[in-house]
Amino acid sequence: MTLNVSPLTLGTSPLGRGTEPGSPEEDAAVRFAEQLFDSSHAFIDTSNNYAGGRSEAVLGRAIARKGTDAATRVISKVDCDPETGAFDRDRVLRSFEETTARLGVERLPLLHLHDPYTVTFDEAIGRGGAVEGLIELRESGRVDAIGVAAGPVGMMARYVETGVFDAVLIHNRFTVVDHSAAPVFADAHERGMTVFNAAPFGAGILATGTREGAMYGYRPATPELQEWVSRREADAEGGGDARAAGMGVAPGARRRLLRRQPPGGGAALLAAVAADRLDRRRHLVGAASRTARRARRDADPRRGVGGARSARPRAVARRRQRLRLIARTLRRASADPGSRRGPRSGLTPAGR
Repeated sequence: MTLNVSPLTLGTSPLGRGTEPGSPEEDAAVRFAEQLFDSSHAFIDTSNNYAGGRSEAVLGRAIARKGTDAATRVISKVDCDPETGAFDRDRVLRSFEETTARLGVERLPLLHLHDPYTVTFDEAIGRGGAVEGLIELRESGRVDAIGVAAGPVGMMARYVETGVFDAVLIHNRFTVVDHSAAPVFADAHERGMTVFNAAPFGAGILATGTREGAMYGYRPATPELQEWVSRREADAEGGGDARAAGMGVAPGARRRLLRRQPPGGGAALLAAVAADRLDRRRHLVGAASRTARRARRDADPRRGVGGARSARPRAVARRRQRLRLIARTLRRASADPGSRRGPRSGLTPAGR
């Protein structure tokens, strides 16, 4: 089965956190999850250990309400045993069973090996290791594709080089201040793998802007990074572009990210936001797509033939400038289901 992904995947790591089954808080979380399924982004991302399993449980209730389509749009990850740290074949199979039970599904389109930090690389890929369990699940048809999801670039490069996986997810390593994942993404793309660039705003300050307690990469933002973001914000505010379009993103950081995407493209994986902000992002995506179409149209040398309007250089330049600022990433956030793409890996006989 071909693994098709839309340009934006919605992450649900905090979903259901602190809720109890049957509580009003859980009901509110389920309603929010339903709104995520109402979007036309291809996939919702979760994991066995997100919110202690509550993320999957909440998604499972939403799937029960939304039906068959929703059941095919959740991708998850296997995690080590939360008490012992065991992460071998047997643990992978148990983790998968826990996940499918919570979600109320029998199979998954994609299952990642998640944060394999409690075992060595050799243990993970060896006989009876975690990777063996993932391959077994794929060969049995219970998952369509398998991936690896973590952060450290050196470790991720080794997993990609095995040629076993269909997808790779790296978080916090391809942002406007850190491009260290670029070689791994390029290698994965050459191998035909689907790429997920998770937390492209560093899960913190690059999305929120400077503020007390600002984070980057799940750690407090350094004074140097805070100063860098402050300067970019000041520059943007001076140009009248502060907090552009209500995205809540440090404008300078946003523009720089829009201009640079992982080699070969792929899906950006962002934490789910409020439904009204999903609508605003859809609006911006539409604007970006329209801008791209107009730029291509006005640059067409055939314009002006047969009474058609000729291209206007200044208008073309303005459109191209706008396109550079928004189109690359926002098209990756497209809500158009027809834009879902992403090749399946050709690596086996078989893309926070």
